[in-house]
Amino acid sequence: MKEYKRILIAVDGSDQSLKAFKEVLSIARGSQNAAIYIVAVINDVELSTSAYSYGKVFAQEKELTENRVLKLVQDAREVNIHQTVPYVIVGNPKSVIVNYAEEKAIDLIVLGATGKGAIQRALVGSTAAYVVNHAPCSVLVVK
Repeated sequence: MKEYKRILIAVDGSDQSLKAFKEVLSIARGSQNAAIYIVAVINDVELSTSAYSYGKVFAQEKELTENRVLKLVQDAREVNIHQTVPYVIVGNPKSVIVNYAEEKAIDLIVLGATGKGAIQRALVGSTAAYVVNHAPCSVLVVK
């Protein structure tokens, strides 16, 4: 089995992404010196469809997302995975995940089969399907 050194985990707070994160912890524990890149993309398309003020919703979502990612960094440290890189950004999850993987020379992307972005999925299809077809490396989709 290939030993992965640079693992990207895409998280969105869904149950599927939390299962994917647990899978990443298992993979990283089995690899010496593995680094985990925890990527959370605040989907600006979904925020712009909100009935509330965009600024207020954005600020709440950003804080929630940053706290979620920091919790995952702490969870990784608790199982002796200390090389973690948190990354929170606003944008299109599909392209952000693929582009970030290219920039950081990621050798494995892990993500949930479905996320919480129902509106985005309905508009333009599954993030997982896009990443599988466009990623520069192996992709593990966790159900």
